[in-house]
Parts: sequence; structure tokens; C-alpha cells
Amino acid sequence: MPKGPAGNVCAVPLQFARQTNLAGIQGNVMKLGNDQVPGESGHLLQRAYVLLNRLGGSATEAELIHFLFGAQNNQPAWSVLLASVLTSSPLFRKDGTNRWALVETVAAAGAPLDYVILHVEATGLRASRQRVMDLALKRFSGGQSSDAFASLINPERRLPQSLCTVTGINEEMCIEAPRFSEVAADLLEFIGALPVVAHDVELQIGFLNYELKRAGARPVLNPRIDILALATQRLPDIGKPSLERIAQRLKIPFPRYRRADKLVDVASEIYARLTDTADQVSQPGSPTENRHLFGVVARRPDWLDSLPESPGAYVMRDGKGEVLYVGKGKNLRERVATYYSLATPQNRQLEGLLTSIDDVEILAADTEEQALELESQLIREYQPVYNTQIDSHDPRPVIRVDLSGLYPRLELCGEPGGDGAAYFGPFPNGTAASRLRDSINSSLRLRTCQRKFENRRRKPLAPCLKLAAGECAGPCAAVVSPEEYRELVAGVVEFLRGYRSCLLDKVWQLAREAETRNDYLQASRLREHIYFLEAVELPGPPVE
Repeated sequence: MPKGPAGNVCAVPLQFARQTNLAGIQGNVMKLGNDQVPGESGHLLQRAYVLLNRLGGSATEAELIHFLFGAQNNQPAWSVLLASVLTSSPLFRKDGTNRWALVETVAAAGAPLDYVILHVEATGLRASRQRVMDLALKRFSGGQSSDAFASLINPERRLPQSLCTVTGINEEMCIEAPRFSEVAADLLEFIGALPVVAHDVELQIGFLNYELKRAGARPVLNPRIDILALATQRLPDIGKPSLERIAQRLKIPFPRYRRADKLVDVASEIYARLTDTADQVSQPGSPTENRHLFGVVARRPDWLDSLPESPGAYVMRDGKGEVLYVGKGKNLRERVATYYSLATPQNRQLEGLLTSIDDVEILAADTEEQALELESQLIREYQPVYNTQIDSHDPRPVIRVDLSGLYPRLELCGEPGGDGAAYFGPFPNGTAASRLRDSINSSLRLRTCQRKFENRRRKPLAPCLKLAAGECAGPCAAVVSPEEYRELVAGVVEFLRGYRSCLLDKVWQLAREAETRNDYLQASRLREHIYFLEAVELPGPPVE
């Protein structure tokens, strides 16, 4: 497959190759030839140039492997992958001591000038369960706004009162609005083939695609640019880059109500400011480390439409036929398409994988369970290098609450300990468990320290900085009584058991109290926690 610093895309019609039977599982195999999968070497060549330039023009093979692929070891497979990337460009040369050096410079790339800005407001945060209620788009040509599309949507369900308060939208307004199926065709025509720019773009397009699927229309698989990722890169000290927080940082007025037509204007201004900042940082004749956030995006190849929408597994190989990665999906077309709709790879490992793919093999299965079993068998058989780097096989975490303590706290652990504490889970991964724990702790200001209180019921302890910052209820300084604190924790336990209102009502009360004392920043943070806690998938009954 031809590859080069521009990340050229080559595609030919998909060919059905053969039937396969692997360990008793029958599946259809489709083979994508070497010239069918787009190269993304422009990403890695750019990163390699940045590192070499930073290190004075040369670096060891181990340094480059770690920087480009995130690998901690220097196995021969990584050396082969590194060589296949760097030898595709005349900018790099290798000497006799396993060091790579620069030959010449490359030019920087800028942000695309033609794109669509998107903002969606929905009844919750889980696209598969919630519905779109308000959406807006703005089309830009040559960097200038050229057209707009906005509409309230009838979500065909009752709106939460909390959402009406935040958006200013009531049920009467939605009843008179069109259903999503009535605007789907106009929406797709407005977007066309342009890159889609949005804050948390995967979430927003996810809502559109679920609604389009319900309407029987094709999904949006356009190239995407994420304002959230862009803000993280350009404003590294911003913390959690919500749209409101980014606007505050850039001194952009933020509307009182979260209406899509207002927020799409905010997103447009944020994107313009951030890309202007990127252009100012880039110097003529030298690369910008954020190039892949703008100009180099994966294009959707034509053969994706030929993939089945059934469950199954897929095998990714390099030019020599070595298996790089094995994955699965409940909808193979949508799963494989995600690799060609990213504005920027989510990490170095994925970036290295996309660069190295020369061949994709599709194995269809009848059920999701068969797809999972098929994936496991293929991983055991091939031991792909990227499955080792990307996938985690640690025990699934659980949340532990020791109710026997004077001031209980939420902890993460690998498995129940049989010590009388309450355990909830397991969660799919540590990120999901820690995000839920942190959201609860931040909302109710539960303690996160490991201090012992059982033997010091009368004498207060020296307060920590979290109390001064307003991030803890202050059990150490006796600001909150054990009875009040345990009442908060009891609501958390009921929430984790599946009774959401016990916790959500309390957080809404805290948000209203913050608004009453004109602490609008805290109120906004609490509302963000509410949206997350309303939509988060709970693990179910406590672990015995």
C-alpha cells in the first residue's frame, strides 16, 4: 500500500474472499487488499519530526518507539513498525548506531477552512437511551459562516424538570416541534461531506446517528474535529474543558440557557480562537505538534458500505501479513468505520496502529457472544502486539463503601474482600468506576483522605486544604456531624443500588443553593454532575 507524509487514501471495491471455520464458529471473511486501507503516516512523521527537532536532530530507536507508539520495550516488532513509518519519507535517515536523524524540514499544516459546527441538546447523556430535543449547525466556507440550520425536536417523551430549567425549553414547545425523522433528510444534506466540528464530537454525532438509525437514514461518518481535545492541547491548564469553562477561559460570553442555536455560536467562536492560537504558535518552516488536530483526517473509504451490520471480529495486519490487532463489534460496519472517522487518534498506540495497517480481515458471527468468543480465540492464537499494548486484562473494579466507619468514604478495589463492607460492581474498567466515584465525591464533598476518625470522636483534627478549597464537607474539623455525613453516604448507597432520586434530589438542592448565593460556577459544575449521574450506567445490585 502506498504511504507518505500526506496520509493518502487509496480504496478499491471490497472483495469477498472465502468462508472460514475457526474453532467451530462459522463466519464470513472479507479481505481488504493492501491498497484499500488508508495510510496515516503523516501523523507519526510529524510527531517524529517534533521529537528529533527537540532532541537536536537525532534520537535513539528506543526513544522514538516510546514517543510514537507508547511502547515500553524495544522488541523487534516495534523496530520494524518504526522503520516502515520513517523510511516512507525522505526526511529521516538511520545511521549505524540505531539512531535516527533529520535530513530536512517539513511545512506546517493549517486548520480546514470548510467545515460544519454542530451542537446537540438531548434528554440525557446516553445516546442509546435518550433523545435529541434541540440541535443547531453552522456551515463555514473559506473560514467564514455561510449558512445555519437549527430546530427544536419533539423527543416523544417527557422532559426532566431539571433539563427544562437549564435549557429554557418546556414540553409545550417540544410538542409543537417536528420529530427528528422529519428533519433527518435536511440535516444530512446540510452536513454533506464536510468535516464536523463539535465539543465532545463523538458524543454529539453519536446522538445524531442513533436518531438517524431510528429514522431509517444513513449515519454521519464524516471526518471529525473535537473542540474538547483541541482545548486540552491548546489550554493545558484548563482542567476539565467543558464548553462553558473553555468559553470563560477565552472570555467568550456564555448564554444563560443551553439552547443549541446559542451554543453553536459559542462553539464556533471557541474553534476560531483555538485554531488562530495554533496558527500563531506555528512558525514558518517548522511543524506544529497539533497538526493532526486540523488538516490530516481519515477519509471514509467506499468499501465500508459493503461491510455487514452483524456482530463479528476483525483482524488488522501489516504489509508483511503480521497480525497487529484483533477486535470485535456488535455492528462490524459501524465499528470498523470508527477508525476512518477520527479527526485525531485518541492515543499514541492507536495512532501507530492506523499508520501500520495494510490489510483488514472481517469475520462475521451470528451473535455478540460468538463475536466475543471469536475475538478471544484469535487473540490467543496470534498474540497481536497492539492488543498487548492497548487492552487491559486487569480484574474489573468495584466500588467499596465501609459503612462501619464513622465517616465512610468511597474506594476502588479489584474484588470484594468479604469484610462486611458494601461492594458495587463490577464496572467495565477503572476509568468508568473512578469517574463515577469522583463525580459523587465532588457533588457531595465526601472525604477522600485516609485519616482515621474512630478513635478521635471528640477532638477535631487539623483541617486539610480540601476543606479550605470547599471540596470537602470537613469531618476532620467537625464541620459536619457523623449523622449528617452518614445521611449523605446512605443516599450514595441507595443510588448505587439503582435508586437514583436519593442522590440526584440532594445534588439538585445543592445546585439551587449555589445559585441563591450567586455561586454560578459551582452551580454549573453541579449541573454537569447531575447530567452525568442521570445517564451513567449503574452496575446493578451490590456484590455479595
